[in-house]
Amino acid sequence: MPGPHIQVLCDAAASNAVTVVMGFNERARPTAATLYNSMITIGPDGQILGVHRKLLPTHTERLVWTPGDAHGLRAHDTPAGKVGGLICWEHWHPVARQALHADDEQVHIALWPGMPEPHLLASRCYAFEGRCFVAAAATYLPVDSVPQQLHQAYAQGVGADVRDEIFFPGGSGVIGPTGSGASGQFTALTWSSPTSTSSRPSRSSTTSTSLATTTGRGSWNGAWTEPGCAEAVARVGQAAELAASTDTRQRILAEAAALFRRHGYRGTSTRQIAEAVGVRQPTLFYHFPNKQAILEELLALSLDDSLAAADRAAHSPGSPAERLYRYVVGDLAALHRLPLVLSGIYANDVLLSPELSHWADKLDVLYQALRSLIDQGVKSGEFTAIDPALGQTMLAGVTLAHIEYAAQYDQGDPEQLARAGARFILGGLLRDPSQLAELEQLV
Repeated sequence: MPGPHIQVLCDAAASNAVTVVMGFNERARPTAATLYNSMITIGPDGQILGVHRKLLPTHTERLVWTPGDAHGLRAHDTPAGKVGGLICWEHWHPVARQALHADDEQVHIALWPGMPEPHLLASRCYAFEGRCFVAAAATYLPVDSVPQQLHQAYAQGVGADVRDEIFFPGGSGVIGPTGSGASGQFTALTWSSPTSTSSRPSRSSTTSTSLATTTGRGSWNGAWTEPGCAEAVARVGQAAELAASTDTRQRILAEAAALFRRHGYRGTSTRQIAEAVGVRQPTLFYHFPNKQAILEELLALSLDDSLAAADRAAHSPGSPAERLYRYVVGDLAALHRLPLVLSGIYANDVLLSPELSHWADKLDVLYQALRSLIDQGVKSGEFTAIDPALGQTMLAGVTLAHIEYAAQYDQGDPEQLARAGARFILGGLLRDPSQLAELEQLV
C-alpha cells in the first residue's frame, strides 16, 4: 500500500470529487506475509489522508490478520467535516471510541461485515454518543461470489443468517446524531448481483429522501474495478457530506435566529446555539467560524434579494405605484417563505456596531432606493405629497411588523399576507385610492 487496487479508489475519489473510506487487506510491505485489517481514507483530490489498522482482530480473524496500532486512529479534515472510522468489533472498544470523539469527529464510517441487529444498535449508539453522523457500511456478498471450497467455512461463520443464496445481504445506511436515520428512518439498500445485467444498487424502500447507500469491504469478483462499486463509494461520500453540511448548517441558522429573537444577539452564545441544534461547538465552528458569521448569513438571506429588487424597482420604467406594489408583494412573500425567525437580527445596537457597519450601509442603500421610488410617485402625482423619508419609514415599519408576525403566529398563504401588506402601504400613499384595485389586477 499504495498499490494498483488503492490507485483505482484514489482515481474514483478524484474523478467524483468525493471523500472515500474503504476497508481493505493491507500487506505490511510487498515481500511481507503480515496482513492488517485496515481502513483507508482518501480525500476528494485523490490523496491518501490516512490508514487505520484494526487494533485487535476479533475471534478467528487472528488466524489471518495481525493486531494493528493506534497511529491511524484519528479524524481527518475533509470537505464533509472531520471524518473517522472504526472496523467491526472496535465499536465495542470504549477507548477507541473516545479517541475519535476527542478528535472532534463529525462523520463516522462504521465498517461491518453485515448489519444484524447488534451492529445496527452499535452504530446508532455511536452516533448518539459522539453526536455525529454515522455512515454504517455493510457488505453484500452472494454465495456465487465465493470460491466453492470456502462455502462451508463462510456458512459456518455467518450462521443462521444465510438465506436466498446470500452470505451477507447488505443493509447500509446513514444515521443522524440523535441515533435515528438522517432522513427520519434507517433505510437499507441491497446490492444487485454482479452476474445480473445491472450493477447499480436497488432500494428496498421507496423513500426518495433517504441518505443511504450500500458498500463495505470489496471482496467479490473484481470489486475494486466494478463501475457500481465506484458509484456506491461516491454515494457514501455525497450522502455524508450532504447530511453533515446542508442539514446541520440550516439547523444552526434556524436555532440561532430563534435565540437571537429570544435573548438578543449579544445575549446569545455559540454554546447555546450548539446545544439548541444538538451538536458540539466544534461542529458549529466547522460551519461558521463565529457567532457574527451566523448573523451575517441571516442578514444576507433577508437583505440581499430585497436590495436587488428595490434597486430594480427604483430604476425601471413605468408607474411608480405599480413598481412599488410589485416590490412590496415580492419582498414580503419572500420573507414569509423563509423558514427562519428574523425579527431578532435588526436591533439597532447590533447593526450600528463597527464590525457590522457594512450591513448598516446596505440597509441604508435599500432605504435610499425606496425613498427614490416614493419620491417618483409624489412627483408623478400618483402619491400624496408625503416626505419620501416618512414614506420609507412607514414601509420599513410594515416590513418589520410582517417579520414579527411570522415569528409569533401560524402563517397563512405567503402571497395573501404579502398582498395585505401591500394594500396597507399603497392605501396610505395613493392619491386616488381606487387605483389600488387596478394594481391588484395588474400584479
